[in-house]
Amino acid sequence: MLSIGGLLEELVLANKTTPSRILNGLDLYRKNGVIKYRIVHEKIVGLVEGSAGAIHRVEISSEGYKCTCAGNRFGPKYLCKHAIALLMKAYSDETSFITNLVYKLVGFSSSSKIHREEKLIKTVPAEK
Repeated sequence: MLSIGGLLEELVLANKTTPSRILNGLDLYRKNGVIKYRIVHEKIVGLVEGSAGAIHRVEISSEGYKCTCAGNRFGPKYLCKHAIALLMKAYSDETSFITNLVYKLVGFSSSSKIHREEKLIKTVPAEK
């Protein structure tokens, strides 16, 4: 099972969010911006206080995400900082559920992980 850092990296590699959104989401998470959340029917639904004090409703599922913030204007492709903060909070409480959700969101399976690791191994030069 991947760490939260590994899961966030997978989201960036799958073009589901950006590094700056991850950093901003980490900041919200550390400031206890996630007010509350629950897991309902394979999705996370939560309330997250933004940096300007507005409360945003966030939903994340394997199909994508929705948020009431202005950052959502780009559609469900890129997870906003509120969604990242919610993922981090839920991960700290529900590790295996969040891991599986992110795997589905990025189209990641155990076989693709093995293929990716084999590809990485082939690119590492042999020691002399």
